[in-house]
Amino acid sequence: MKIVRRCGVLAVSAAVLPAVASPSPPEPPPEEIVVSASRTATPLTRAPLALTKLDGECIRALEASFTGEVLNRAPGVYMNDMGNEQHAMSIRMPLSTNAYYLYLEDGIPLRPLGLFNHNALYEVNLDGAGEIEVIRGPASSLYGSNSIGGTVNVLTRAPGFAGGGAELAVSGSDQGYGRSDFAVEGSIGNLALRASGYASIRRGGWQDHAAGEKQSVTLRGDYRVSDRVEWVQTLTHSHLRTDMPGTLRESDFRSRPGYSYHTFTYREVDASRYLGRLEGRWSDRSVSRFSLFLRHNSTEQLPDYLVFDTADPTRSAARRNDSDFSSVGFDVHHVQDLPWAQGRIVGGIYLDFTDNRFTEDNLTIVRDPASRRYLAYTEAGNRRNYDVELLNPAAYAELELTPFANARLSLGARYDVMRYDYRNRNAPGPTSGAPSETREYRHLSFRAGVVYTSSPATSFYASVGQGFAPPEVSALYGRLETPDLAEAVYTSFDLGIRRRLWGQRVFLDANVYRLEGEDEVVSYTIRPGLSEPRNAGRTRHEGLELAVDAQLGGGWSASAAAAYARHEYREYRLSPTVDHSGRDMRAAPRTIANVELAYSPPRLAGARVALEWVHLGSYWMNDANTVRYAGHDLLNLRASFIRDGWTFWAKLMNVTDERYAEMASSSFDGLNGNYDPDAQNLYLSGAPRTLTIGVRYSFGSLRD
Repeated sequence: MKIVRRCGVLAVSAAVLPAVASPSPPEPPPEEIVVSASRTATPLTRAPLALTKLDGECIRALEASFTGEVLNRAPGVYMNDMGNEQHAMSIRMPLSTNAYYLYLEDGIPLRPLGLFNHNALYEVNLDGAGEIEVIRGPASSLYGSNSIGGTVNVLTRAPGFAGGGAELAVSGSDQGYGRSDFAVEGSIGNLALRASGYASIRRGGWQDHAAGEKQSVTLRGDYRVSDRVEWVQTLTHSHLRTDMPGTLRESDFRSRPGYSYHTFTYREVDASRYLGRLEGRWSDRSVSRFSLFLRHNSTEQLPDYLVFDTADPTRSAARRNDSDFSSVGFDVHHVQDLPWAQGRIVGGIYLDFTDNRFTEDNLTIVRDPASRRYLAYTEAGNRRNYDVELLNPAAYAELELTPFANARLSLGARYDVMRYDYRNRNAPGPTSGAPSETREYRHLSFRAGVVYTSSPATSFYASVGQGFAPPEVSALYGRLETPDLAEAVYTSFDLGIRRRLWGQRVFLDANVYRLEGEDEVVSYTIRPGLSEPRNAGRTRHEGLELAVDAQLGGGWSASAAAAYARHEYREYRLSPTVDHSGRDMRAAPRTIANVELAYSPPRLAGARVALEWVHLGSYWMNDANTVRYAGHDLLNLRASFIRDGWTFWAKLMNVTDERYAEMASSSFDGLNGNYDPDAQNLYLSGAPRTLTIGVRYSFGSLRD
C-alpha cells in the first residue's frame, strides 16, 4: 500500500489508528526519491535537511487553480492568494514579499539574482509539473542566493515512452472564474514528447476591479541518444494580465470586503524559459549533466501599492513601470559514486548572465474623496531609466560519506561571485537614481549534515547550513547615493526525525530548527523625511514542523502538516529613537496548519471526498507589536469521481463563508499620535464561499 506524500497536514490521533486499521500489515511502500537535496536522485531517508515532496498524485487530487493550494500542504509553508495567481510567501519567515526564497524549475532559478519577485510562481505552468519539492531552510550551498527561508523546485512532468494519450478539461466557479486545460503526449522511437497547458479567465464575481486572464503552456521532449545518454528539452511560456484591486481600510474591509478603490491598476507579464539538459552516464557509478538555459521576461505594471495619497484629497500620485530581462546561462555538474567510502561526490559550475532594462514614469491621479476611488490618471514625466547587467558565476561541491554503520555524512559548499554593472540613462538625482557604477559581491556558503538510520523505518538527521541574499537592484540604486550594503547572511540549525509507524500505515516527519539572520537590510530613518537602506538588522526564527500521512483503513486516509514558530527582531533600530529589538516581526503567525481527512468508499471505486482545514494563527500587523490580526480558520470540501477515463470533480472553498484577510498591516508606530484603525490599518480581502466544478476526459497513456 503506497503512502501518498504530502496531501495534508497535522497528526491523526494514535488512539484511532489501531481501531480502524486492517489486521494484515501492508507491503512496505517504495523508497521515496528526491532530487533537490543534492542535485541528483537521493532517497528521502538520506537527505539531511527538511524537505517535502508533493507528488503528481497530490497535485492532481487537489484540482488546484492556484499553486498555493498545493504548496500549503507542506509543513511550515503558507502561500497566500493575492488574486489571479499573485502571492506572497511564508516559509520559516514572516508572510512577506521579501527576497527570502528561491524558486526553481528543474533545478534552475526562475529569475536571476538581484531581481527577486515575490510573485515568481505565477510564471509556472502547474499543468506541466510532475511534482514539486520544497526545501525548508537555507540551501545556498547548492543553489546560491536567496535560498534562505525555503527553496521551491517545480519538476516538469516527463513524457511517457509507452504509447500516447491526451486529456481535456474544463472548469468554472460561481465567482466568475473559468478555465480549460489540455495535455497530449506520444513517442516515436527514442523520442517522447509532451505538451500541456491551460487558459484561465476571471470576470465579475465578488470583488471589484479583479479581472484577470492567464495562458500557460509547457513543451517537453526527451530523446534517448543511447543507453547511456539522454537529451531533455523544456520550453515554457506564460502570459498573465490582471487587475490589481489592492487593500482596504478597516471600515471597508468589515462592511464591504469586495470593494476596491482602484479602477485602472494592472499588471501584465510575459515569461518564457528554455532548458536543454544533456545527461551522460560514464558508468553505473558516474553521471555528468550539462544544462543550458535561456530566459526572457517582461513586466509592465501600474500597481496598487505605487499609488500615494497627497494633501489634496482630489489628487494622488502614482508610478507605472516596465521591467524586462533576458538571461543566458549554464549549469554543469558531475556525480561520482565512491564505493570505498559508501558515498559520492557532486561538483559543478554555474553561470548566469542577465541584461535588465527598467523604466518608470510618474503619474498624476484624479481621486473622488467620497468613494475613495482613483478615477483617472495623466502622465507626469519619466522618473527612472536604467540598465543593469548581472553576472553570477559560481562553483559548488558536495561530499557524502558513510564514516560508520548506519550514518551518512554530507559536507557541501558553494562560492558565488555577483557582479552588478549599472548604467543610469538619466541624470543622477534623488528620484532618478544613483550614478552609473560597477559593484561586486563574493560569498562562500556551506552546509554540513548527518543522517543516522536506526532501523529500516526510522532515521534521524541534523544539519547546519547557510543562506545569503545580496542587495536587490532596487535597494542599491533607488537613491542619489548608492548605499554601502553587504549581503545578508542566515545560519540555520536543524534536527529532525522521519519514521514509519503502525505497519507502514503512517509516515511521520518532524523537525526543530533555528535560523539566525545577520546584516539584514532595513530602511533606517536619519531624520523625518530622510531615510536610507542599511545593514542594521538581526533576526531569529525558530520553531517546530510536523507532517503526518496516514492510511487508516476502510477507505479512510488523513494527512496533516503543522508548524509552530517565532520570528523575532534581535536587533532592529529604525532611527535613533525607534528600536524594535526584542519584538516579534510583523505578519509572523506562531501557528500554521493544514489538515485533510479523506474517504474513498470501497464499494464505489473511483470516488473520493475530502475535508480540509486551513489554519493561520494571529500575528502582529506592525513592528511596534500594538495592532494584531486575529488569524483565521477555513474549511474546504472536495469531491471527485473517476470512471472510464472521465473525472468529475467539485470543490467548495471557505465552506463557512469566513471573512478573513490574505494579508493585514498597520502603519501605527505605537509612539506618535492616536491610534486610528480606519486610517492606519489595511487588509487584503480573502475570497468568500466559492463553488468550482469541473470535468476531465483522459485517454491512452494519460487515462487514470
